[in-house]
Amino acid sequence: NNLASLGAKVSLCGVVGNDHNKETLFNLLDEGGIERGGVLACGSRPTTVKQRIVSWPNHQMLRVDDEDTSNLSGEEEAVFLGNVLGRLQEADAVVFSDYVKGVFSPNLTAELIKAAKSKGKKIFADFKPKNKDIFRGVDFITPNLQEAKEMSGLEDIEMIGPALVDRFGAHAVVTMSGDGISLFCREDKKRHHVSGKKIKVFDVSGAGDTVIATVALAATAGLDPKDVV
Repeated sequence: NNLASLGAKVSLCGVVGNDHNKETLFNLLDEGGIERGGVLACGSRPTTVKQRIVSWPNHQMLRVDDEDTSNLSGEEEAVFLGNVLGRLQEADAVVFSDYVKGVFSPNLTAELIKAAKSKGKKIFADFKPKNKDIFRGVDFITPNLQEAKEMSGLEDIEMIGPALVDRFGAHAVVTMSGDGISLFCREDKKRHHVSGKKIKVFDVSGAGDTVIATVALAATAGLDPKDVV
């Protein structure tokens, strides 16, 4: 939705259940002009729903999720891979958004990265530390500072960045909340920092999604990584 709102043509591939929430999601995708033919409906699992309980004015207190985080079956993975491959030729870039909901198994992710690389597509990945070992070889990663610490086992940003570049072979864009964004390019691993402008925000949900969407669009359009951040 971030990409579409910025003017990009977006094809979405993902997994939903065969339920009422799928229809709600599909209606939202249609309203956003997002091509959804690659979204696979599986009757064996629900469409993931995150219910947030907030207090006034907008402080999150609790989140209750309805989900199935088990991996897809071999047959479902094959269909999912086919959905991506069928759209890859026309794409300029691939964005992986992994919330550890079961879609990105090691085998499927390796096949997706291999296919994107074989066609010369830029690959962007936003993922949780739990799945860090399966996203090596992408072009850009966009962890927040806490995720970057977990992935590297380090505390100092000056050491974290180069360690991430070494591990993933990617440009590392580390978001640091109100302190801004630090970029570590894979060519020299030096830190390029852009300071943040602190404003009062009650709900930061979706900030990481906004970052990777903007990074992906700007880099794919040809901007230098420093100009991207």
